[in-house]
Amino acid sequence: MQKYQYKVMIIEDNIELSEQYKLKLEIEGFQVMTAPDGEQGLIMAAEERPDVILLDILMPNMDGFEVLRAIKNNTSLSSVIIIVSNLSGPEQLQKAKQLGADDYLVKADVTPAMVVEKVKIALNID
Repeated sequence: MQKYQYKVMIIEDNIELSEQYKLKLEIEGFQVMTAPDGEQGLIMAAEERPDVILLDILMPNMDGFEVLRAIKNNTSLSSVIIIVSNLSGPEQLQKAKQLGADDYLVKADVTPAMVVEKVKIALNID
């Protein structure tokens, strides 16, 4: 098994889905941390400085757009941010892009394996 020094953070309030992504990423050799909401995710991101953040939009306390805005406004954080949400309307995609998201995946259209592939592509890993 390949062991990467890359950190991936999952900010997702669906614990079951978060665990599926976490397991698949760990099998692939990534260091993974999870946060159940945007507020905790923001605090953890500042401490852990992940290379990639998988970010849901609809969450309690602080939604994904607020988290995205806060991360992009924090000049010391340079994480790649991949939105993973069931919101798939053109206005959400446009808003995510305007706020600086690097990619946008619709949960219903992707498997955990596909999410791992997107992370690898974002990090330029073969």
